Amino acid sequence: MDKRITIRDIARRAGVSVATVSNVINGVNKASDGTKKLVLQTIKEMGYQPNLTARSLSINRSQMIGVLLPIDESTTASLLLRDNPFYGEFISGVEYQGMMSGYDVLISGFRPGQSCREWILKRDLDGIVFVGNYTDAVSSDAKEFGSQLVLVDSYDEGLEKHHSVNIDDVQGGYAAAKHLLDLGHKNIAIAASNILVDGAIYRRFCGYKDALSEKGISVRNDFIFQDSLSFDGGYRIGLRILENIGQISAVFAVADIMAFGIMKAFYENGKQIPRDLSIVGFDDIKTCEYVIPPLTSVHQPVYEKGITAVNILIDAIKNPDIPKRNVLFPLKLTERGSTMNFCERRLFSGACL
Repeated sequence: MDKRITIRDIARRAGVSVATVSNVINGVNKASDGTKKLVLQTIKEMGYQPNLTARSLSINRSQMIGVLLPIDESTTASLLLRDNPFYGEFISGVEYQGMMSGYDVLISGFRPGQSCREWILKRDLDGIVFVGNYTDAVSSDAKEFGSQLVLVDSYDEGLEKHHSVNIDDVQGGYAAAKHLLDLGHKNIAIAASNILVDGAIYRRFCGYKDALSEKGISVRNDFIFQDSLSFDGGYRIGLRILENIGQISAVFAVADIMAFGIMKAFYENGKQIPRDLSIVGFDDIKTCEYVIPPLTSVHQPVYEKGITAVNILIDAIKNPDIPKRNVLFPLKLTERGSTMNFCERRLFSGACL
């Protein structure tokens, strides 16, 4: 069995002290650039793999961060990742930046009112990325154990106390509805989950409502369709829209995954997008390019949000006293083939109604 390479072996080969090798490995800026380069080259040549347990003890950190994803009683974090590509893209960004920064990533689900103190304590997490609202429990648990916290897509009082990464959901909902209005649509439905709770979905609804109001159009309660934020939820909404197909010409789905479900319901019932229904999604996940027709969607930088959240978190872990950062990413509409001008329907129906 080959002998395990140690930092003493690295120091002996490079002709430097053990302390110098330790400082270079742990990012302590005490060596010259030339010495750093020499040590790192020697580490590469000798195939040294650090003992992570020993390193964690020496710097008093676990080098592990956690991600909490919003779930309900009927699902788990793994099912959420499987069923909604949005979270897969976000976690990809988190995992990539964690790896590049020398941190392992642990993923778990979180239900409103649940405590995560045992999870934090058991894993000795250096920090947490939390997605969603209801931040009170996570905030107090993280503070108790000295773990740093970054909020993503959170809209409650936690924003006043913690770093955050968000988007302007009101502006996104407005852009989606305005695009359909500019195409001549007036009877525009919205497909959403719960619009009564302050959060991303409620704010996207407010943007949709603002765009209609600018055109003097009132929101019709019978054009508000609510179900679970999922493919199946979108599919069920699609079936309900089909019952009103003579009235509704367009729909804004507050998440791409719901838009995909609506599209399937229409195709299964002999209808075509956008001839029979123009549809705009939200998130602009990669799958939007693969469906037929490709989905028009409000683009948010999902992958980049994961990277940014980890960068902020690691900065806070290294320096807990850094000023609070609140990053707000811009949004833009990506127009594809799922929407068409309302009057172009006359090519199919014989009239521009």
